Amino acid sequence: ELPILRVHASRFFESKAIFESLFSLAPYLSYILEIDSIESLVSGAITTEASSPEIVLDKLGAYLEAYPNVILFATCENPVSIVSSNALSKFFKKVIVIDSLDYRQRVELLKTFSSKYPISGVINYENLAKSCIGFNIGEIKYLVNAAMETAHKDNRKELTQSDFFNAFDTLQFGSSTSKHTDE
Repeated sequence: ELPILRVHASRFFESKAIFESLFSLAPYLSYILEIDSIESLVSGAITTEASSPEIVLDKLGAYLEAYPNVILFATCENPVSIVSSNALSKFFKKVIVIDSLDYRQRVELLKTFSSKYPISGVINYENLAKSCIGFNIGEIKYLVNAAMETAHKDNRKELTQSDFFNAFDTLQFGSSTSKHTDE
């Protein structure tokens, strides 16, 4: 029942007033503070002259200590960096690692999400799944929806194999004028 306040870790380095804004409700309300890509705070991947990782982590720790009614929830791409980091270990009581989807799971999700759309021709889900290594459930669903959007842009109501490849290219590399053919 708690509200969630979401922020990407890069925001900690972009704004000097980030802590004040994130914890402005803390005196009045309990909530979950969700920090996405928290590993960038430890690795120093995002730093400025004004905010080093140590300064940011010290401030975060001070605010969390001052407001125990704020629950920290964080996501990261590399959980090993967080688990082995002494800097963040004091913030987390529990670390849950969710493995990436395996090949079979990716195939099944592609089939499941695309089953609500009409299909034209044969879709090689196995090849698509090989292209989606590291994708999570939401990214696979987004890929299927993007493929359908590609079909709609071409005034078609049915998905083709090329729609998936065009959607994949758009997701990975940005919008492109070159299109894949079914061949």
